[in-house]
Amino acid sequence: MLSTSLEVNTKIKIISGKIKNFARMQQSIVDSIDKSPDVQHNKTNLKTKMTDWRMHKFDATFIELADFFKSEIESYQKTKKSHTELTVTDCWGAHYTSSGKAVEHAHYPALWSGVAYVKLLGKCQPTVFPECNYSHSAEEGSYIMFPGWLRHYVDAGSDNRYIVAFNIRALNISDGRH
Repeated sequence: MLSTSLEVNTKIKIISGKIKNFARMQQSIVDSIDKSPDVQHNKTNLKTKMTDWRMHKFDATFIELADFFKSEIESYQKTKKSHTELTVTDCWGAHYTSSGKAVEHAHYPALWSGVAYVKLLGKCQPTVFPECNYSHSAEEGSYIMFPGWLRHYVDAGSDNRYIVAFNIRALNISDGRH
């Protein structure tokens, strides 16, 4: 097998903004995360309380949020003259406390992934993208979307950090889990 390394000088597109209808949804999202058991039991890259991967299939507020994320990516695609059909394959909530963290990981084969910062009380660790030397400070009511292959992590040390994360894939894939 022959292997070649090529340098690529390009910019990575990260999309951020404010969550539409956030004030109306915030408490419902927090309540859903609080009521959910820790479904994943720290067996994923998130070492903190985490809901089911498919909250966007049965929780009304997560459905609305997933539709919003998909719409934002579709709007971005139109500016690039791309009309790829998209599907939200995963959408989950998490609650970080002082020991909670996310180990470095990526969401490939997701086309896009993202984080919505739902409720932040006290100290809140940023989402760090080591390959870009970029740290995204969490701001309540905001979101960040990034290519699914982009590695990222969150250090332990947040006082009380509620987030919703998601994955979006191209094509009409109804089940993104392996």
